[in-house]
Amino acid sequence: MPAFNDHIDQANENLGFLEYLNLNCDGSFLDWKVTVSFYVAVHIINAHLSKHGLQYRSHSLVQEAINPRNQFTIAKVSEPVYLAYRKLQGLSRRSRYLVNEKAPASTTASKIYETHINKSIRHLEVLLKFCDEHLTVSIKGFKIQSASLNKEQFKYLDIQKK
Repeated sequence: MPAFNDHIDQANENLGFLEYLNLNCDGSFLDWKVTVSFYVAVHIINAHLSKHGLQYRSHSLVQEAINPRNQFTIAKVSEPVYLAYRKLQGLSRRSRYLVNEKAPASTTASKIYETHINKSIRHLEVLLKFCDEHLTVSIKGFKIQSASLNKEQFKYLDIQKK
């Protein structure tokens, strides 16, 4: 089973890649930016699970383990953390499979746009705060270029003006 620090190290490495994409690939690779954001979250949550001696190999089992409404789990997280994780997972699925989970019967491809990147960054901020406050380890902050996020307050995000 990977150790807590293995997951934290991987989350930091993924954040470095996300920063690189955001600073060097303006307007490109939006799907990868969203997907990498989700995999940062995956490793933060897996670090949390490892503190409880847990490891799961499916996203559904992870969701069950961290669900704040699951009275049988020792690894539940707060509702905002759980929702941020689920929203990142949904955005990642959209970016990988071009499907909108809110409109499953849609016959058109659901692409990723700048608004989805912004949502993923907001959700990622929630997970980084969780890591800092509840796992007592700080994940390194990262830089992003964004014209639309520069008016918001982030603790783990250094917004560079475009």
